Amino acid sequence: MKKIIKTSIIVIFLSVIGLYSCKKEYFEFDKMRKEKWQNVNMQLPVVNTSLVLRDILKDYDNEELFVVDDEGFLSLIYNQTAFTKYAKDLIILNDLDLPTDNLAGNTISGTNITITNNQNFQSFTGAQLNNIIYDSLTISISVTNSMTTTGTLIVQFPGLTKNGSMAQIFITNFSGTTTQLYTGYTLDLATNGPNNIQYNYIFDGCSGSVAQSTNLTVSLKNQDYKLINGFVGNQALDLPLDSINVKIFDKKFEGQLYFQNPKIQFLMENSFGAPIKIQLDNISSKDYDNVYSPIYALNFLKNPVNYPTIVGQLAKDSMLFDTISAPWIRDFITYKPKYIFFDALAEINPDGAIGNNFILDTSNFKLNMRFILPLWGRAEYPTLIDTTKLDMAKDYKKLDEITYLKFRLDINNGMATEIRVQAYFIDTNGVAQDSLFLNRSQWIVVDGGITNGDGRVVQKTRKITEIIYDRAKINKLEHVSDVVYVVEVRTDGIEQHKLVKFYASDAVDIKMGIHVKGATDFDFTIYEDDTTSTN
Repeated sequence: MKKIIKTSIIVIFLSVIGLYSCKKEYFEFDKMRKEKWQNVNMQLPVVNTSLVLRDILKDYDNEELFVVDDEGFLSLIYNQTAFTKYAKDLIILNDLDLPTDNLAGNTISGTNITITNNQNFQSFTGAQLNNIIYDSLTISISVTNSMTTTGTLIVQFPGLTKNGSMAQIFITNFSGTTTQLYTGYTLDLATNGPNNIQYNYIFDGCSGSVAQSTNLTVSLKNQDYKLINGFVGNQALDLPLDSINVKIFDKKFEGQLYFQNPKIQFLMENSFGAPIKIQLDNISSKDYDNVYSPIYALNFLKNPVNYPTIVGQLAKDSMLFDTISAPWIRDFITYKPKYIFFDALAEINPDGAIGNNFILDTSNFKLNMRFILPLWGRAEYPTLIDTTKLDMAKDYKKLDEITYLKFRLDINNGMATEIRVQAYFIDTNGVAQDSLFLNRSQWIVVDGGITNGDGRVVQKTRKITEIIYDRAKINKLEHVSDVVYVVEVRTDGIEQHKLVKFYASDAVDIKMGIHVKGATDFDFTIYEDDTTSTN
């Protein structure tokens, strides 16, 4: 029979190990609507369902959070991006005004007068750049002078080329600013450098006297780079680590939670062609109720993180914290860390040693956190839910003639946990008309199955329970169309710190038969043998 699950993936099974508590709306009748419960067709007198953990996860695990190993053991693996830092947010080429040249009138008078200028390409502190490939670049030339001339000024940039052609600007307006856009050009800064930009003034047909002068300012604007080659200097990597939201802990959990062997793995992806140091000194958290954990010494240091040596490569690195390298990690997970905080430091070229770096416009540094939570531990009061057909209105059209009704539940518990079972009877609108038990203390309690040395259930625990309905209770069943089973999980011996493992094949089997007595005595059998079922 196909399992029909009506809640989020975390409540379905992540809750089995305690990450979330059972949701209270499951027990508030006015909130139980048909859209929450899809029906499984099953004819009376036998109502039969089996809640197999792996089947439940396959039906609902769209994010593929749950992993089954070769032994059938279940783990929850959840990835959370801590931060991503992009090159264009860090390595920024600001607008650059080169020093103004003041030229005397007699110096630039004549034909083909050439003046060569070499200036420092002041990009950012400590940088020694060899070349820049631009997506686009704007160059403006501002000219002010006291000469009266109609000549031409040509400004050439021998190091700024595209397909072998040199960039140059022709100026005839000797009192104003001339601007030109360049796309796909490469700027050579290494020929006389590094960090050296050369440009030539060529005056053609200009005249002036000693008393006259011309002021020229070259500006580089809107420097949208594609690739930077050379040493980019020591740069602080500003990490946005004020608070990292761990979404699997976004909801409130009211029960207990303990993982025996949790792990946190930091995964780094780096496409900066430069060494990067990352240091996370301390870690702390707060939960759904804003309760803060203690501050734990993380002592995370990678210097440097793996980085690519060829343009276009992506380098990866990782660091794992488990109960051996970080004994505090069990306590940390117990705090259900909805938000995580770090004391963090990161920088490019941390040792200051000059080397060849490359930075693409698409370069980025990403830090991911992976929570690896093997389902081995203890938990209290998470919930599994299933719905099956129980069309009382159809099968008992003369309920008023029934004087006696007895439900007989046969429950086989194949989980290594104690379970408590309740059933709600709902109508076609999804509204609960009645339940087997009025309060939680009356729910059916079934001990966990018998396990072997690996914690796997090798024999299910069986319990048969009979519930008698009197005339008043029978009247409530007239419009019932379905039965919703709620199975609450509680690891055995939680007070004694007993640990439980969860396997994909773990299951709870529920059969329900009905004995009806009225004008005619109907007796429906729910099973053919009374032997305890085993795996």
